Amino acid sequence: MSNISHRSRKTICCVFGAILFCALGAYAAISSPDPDNAALLYYQAFLLRPQPDNATYDLLDAVLLGAEPDEKLREYLNLPESRETIRIAEAATQIPQCSWGIMRSQGIYYLTLKTLIGQVRQIAFLLEVDARTLAVDGEYRAALDRCLSIRRLCLI
Repeated sequence: MSNISHRSRKTICCVFGAILFCALGAYAAISSPDPDNAALLYYQAFLLRPQPDNATYDLLDAVLLGAEPDEKLREYLNLPESRETIRIAEAATQIPQCSWGIMRSQGIYYLTLKTLIGQVRQIAFLLEVDARTLAVDGEYRAALDRCLSIRRLCLI
């Protein structure tokens, strides 16, 4: 008798667990569509962008002024955080709607806007350095795509 009861409980638990996992999977699939506001992706890119050390910052600045990218700069560009920042920023430039959600009525509009412009510039610089590196490597189409992304970013 206890053997049948034990099997019944085990079967019921397995069925219940399977239903729960299916329900959670279905909820996850429908609960997170891609954002329809570019600002959400830009904010993610701001958070992901790795802060360069002083030497890397100098290399970034030199490439922006026309120098050739070296291996240390390529290492920075190939960091997973840098690649993901570039990927997310590029995806954001493909979304026409961009509402930053700045609360003008709270009196911190200009401070927020100043910070926001600084972050956008940093992402634009990262995209530009990546575009210049792609061009040096002979990947002209990808470099042009990065430049067009920078243009769309700066038009927001």
